[in-house]
Amino acid sequence: MLTASFTRGIRMPVYRLYCLDRDKHITARADIEADTDAAAIQYARDNHPGDDCEIWELGRRVAVIARDTGSSAVALA
Repeated sequence: MLTASFTRGIRMPVYRLYCLDRDKHITARADIEADTDAAAIQYARDNHPGDDCEIWELGRRVAVIARDTGSSAVALA
């Protein structure tokens, strides 16, 4: 679930979404505030279905999502 920045005084994690072209160059970037890794992954699937994407939280790569395949994200945590 994507919500406001603060919930009960606790800041939600901020994820970075990177969309990549076929040569793995970044074509778009977005900051996502989400309750969980799964919520950030769902946001990427819903909003960037035609793109290869990577989701990062600080220095941790959370997931890699392939374009248009409907494949599951590969969690790397």
